[in-house]
Amino acid sequence: MKSVWSTMSVELDKQKKLTSDLILKMAHEKSNSRLGRIIFAESVGSVVALAAAIYVLTNFDRFNSTFNVIAGAGTVALLIISVIMAIFLIRKARMINILNDTYTEAITHYRELKKMLRFYKRFSMVMYFIMPFILLPVVSLLVIGKDLSTDTGELLEVLLACVIVLPISWFLVMWFYKSNLRKVSSAFKDVEKIENKD
Repeated sequence: MKSVWSTMSVELDKQKKLTSDLILKMAHEKSNSRLGRIIFAESVGSVVALAAAIYVLTNFDRFNSTFNVIAGAGTVALLIISVIMAIFLIRKARMINILNDTYTEAITHYRELKKMLRFYKRFSMVMYFIMPFILLPVVSLLVIGKDLSTDTGELLEVLLACVIVLPISWFLVMWFYKSNLRKVSSAFKDVEKIENKD
């Protein structure tokens, strides 16, 4: 009887380990899938921002007024800051590995990512108020060929349109991050259940 119980206990332990490993792998896949979306979005955004910064710099001689020079310099600075922030964000997201790290290491990296995203959210809120004043004159001059510094009426119309459009776009971006992070949090909760059982 003792031998049967011992065999059953070993089999039960093996079954528990297999179940735990399966849950861990599924949590890792769920986490990686959602973090992959964030990494992809940030990668595309940083490439676009870098290309835009290079384009503005190579066409800087087209800015013929103080207003446009300030707007151009502000745009380049904003784009470069965006690229740097994206690189840090991607790096933090790639550090999260539920499968290979201990739970403590993985959750620490995840909390660091969330902390960075909170800063990113506050920074983007401030930038959405400043951005129309520096970005729109540059886009208007370099892409459309219209100098908004000479037509204040049109500049005000464009700024008013931004007041309507920018909050919607900001909301969509924040929703994207929140929905993906919710799934990553869910993966960590699955792992936490395993940790608490052991």
